[in-house]
This record gives sequence, structure tokens and C-alpha cells, in this order.
Amino acid sequence: MVATLFLPEGPPRTLLWCVPGGGANRGYFDLAGGSTGHSFARRMLAAGHAVIAVDNPGIGESGVPPQADTFSPRNAGDSHHHALEALRRVRPDLAALPVIGVGHSMGGMLVTLQQARNRSFAAVALLGSNASGLEWVLTDEEKALIGNPQALEAALPHLAIARFGGNFLRFSAPDKQLAAEIFGGADPEVAAALRATGDRMFGAGGVMSMVPGSFAAEAAAIDVPIFFAFGDRDIGVPPGEVPAAYPAAMDVTISKLLATGHNHFGFASIGRLCTRLNQWIGAIGVTHGRAA
Repeated sequence: MVATLFLPEGPPRTLLWCVPGGGANRGYFDLAGGSTGHSFARRMLAAGHAVIAVDNPGIGESGVPPQADTFSPRNAGDSHHHALEALRRVRPDLAALPVIGVGHSMGGMLVTLQQARNRSFAAVALLGSNASGLEWVLTDEEKALIGNPQALEAALPHLAIARFGGNFLRFSAPDKQLAAEIFGGADPEVAAALRATGDRMFGAGGVMSMVPGSFAAEAAAIDVPIFFAFGDRDIGVPPGEVPAAYPAAMDVTISKLLATGHNHFGFASIGRLCTRLNQWIGAIGVTHGRAA
């Protein structure tokens, strides 16, 4: 797995492990290399956090896994955990830092799976992501698997082919206008920067993230603080319905972003988002892998 590490000038407060959503590479967290002011990584760097943006397995510069057709989101979450542990071994200066998992869209599901299965993080931040799925976009075959995670897991290789053509292939949204309205940026320059982060689709992850109940057990197991952010033009269930899926969470904070679509970093509200996230990290008092 390939990642980009951003280090602040002084000692880092935390390490943010940043996982992009479906169809995007790690460049999503550093849009246009910071030239547009829409880089999440550089804003959080300025607040004193170390940031590592990671390409998901099979996406960007990360290698396609062996037995790619059957590689599952739970495998991907475990891969992220192993990569984090490898980083700690080769960078002892980062090993003692509390780590916060930051996942956008499908990446939020992968962060959730990683945490539930490996307890990698002191806290998690889920951006445009929750466990409620997107029932309105599902096929009848996919709808039949709602609330049945075991059957869904077995069907993922077939469903990834049916929806995306395979597990690690490039995918173009069929409705360009709808895609622009939901996933575009605030202006042409930022929209172009977002498009530049487009990559292969982790098909199994895309399907699983859209089916309600597909990772309900893992969401219910999260007992660290959770920060949620949603745009007012985002996709998914109303924000008020989200916390019910995370009954064990130590703290649940929801930030609502005005005039913002699903790709939060592409809008002016990125400033508010990063400020609010930084404040939340200070408030929960993460230290050495735990939240106070």
C-alpha cells in the first residue's frame, strides 16, 4: 500500500490516517497539492497534526491484492491496519502518537471495519459516511440482501461485476449531470481537482457501503469517540438518524456543512470542517491511543 505522509514543523499532536472513498485515490485529501486552499491534509497540518493519506488496496499506486476478485472490504480494513503497524515499525517517532481514522464515504466504512476488527484508532472521523447505506440506488438483487451481511459477503464478487464490471476497474457514473450536482466542487478549478483524484473503483467496497445493514455489527462495536460531517447537499439518511447505528460510541459529534455536496473538501466549508474537527480532537483529549 502506498501513502503520502505530511509532517508539521513541530512535534505532531496526533496522526490522522486518511482513507478515500470509492473511485478516488489519496489525492482527495490534498486537492491540487494545496494550490486552491482545498487541501484537508495541509489545513490539518497547519493545526499541528501529522496526516497520512493512503491509497486503498488496488487503487492509485497501491498494488492490486492477490485473488482480487474475492478481496472484500473486511480484507481491506485489515490491510489498512497492517499498513499502519508497518508505519509504526519504520517510523518510531510516530509510534506513540494517538491515531485518528478519517474516512470519506466508502472510506468511512473501511475505517469502521478496521476499528471494529483491529482497534487501530483512538477515535474516528467519518465524513459523508455512515452505516445506513443508500437503499434508493440499489438493484432488486442488492435490496434482497439488506440486513443479511453474511449472504451479502458471499455475493459481493458477483455484485461487484454486475454493478461496476469487476472489483478494481475504472467506473464512470452513467448520469453525468447527477454526478456533477452531487460530487462536483464549488467552482470549475476545484471540480477539476476532484476529477483528477478519480481512479479505479473497489467494486466490493462500493456495493457493501450502499447496502443497509452490511456492517451493522461493526458499527455497533465502535466504542471510541466519533465525529461525523455531512453536507446539506450530501447523500444518505438525515444526519439525525445516524447515531442510532453506533450505540457504544463514547461520544458522537455531528457537524453540518452548509452549501456543501458529498465531496466536502471541494467547497468553501472545508475551513469550518477542519476547524471543527481540530476543536473536537482537542475536546476529546486523545492521548497515546486512547480518548480521555
